[in-house]
Amino acid sequence: MEIEEKKSIILEKISHIDFHVSILNSNIESGYQNKDGEPSFSSLIQDLLSKKQELQKALDELL
Repeated sequence: MEIEEKKSIILEKISHIDFHVSILNSNIESGYQNKDGEPSFSSLIQDLLSKKQELQKALDELL
């Protein structure tokens, strides 16, 4: 796989993560809570942001 293809795939995944994080953030801001009254998506958001950083680092290494 060529560098441009890898770059495109990584950028697409980063964009996908950004999209889902924005949806999850809006759900939390609108009061979506789990049974304990805590935002139920906060740990998922942190995981997604961590994965995004990993993908961004991989992209930076390709460039």
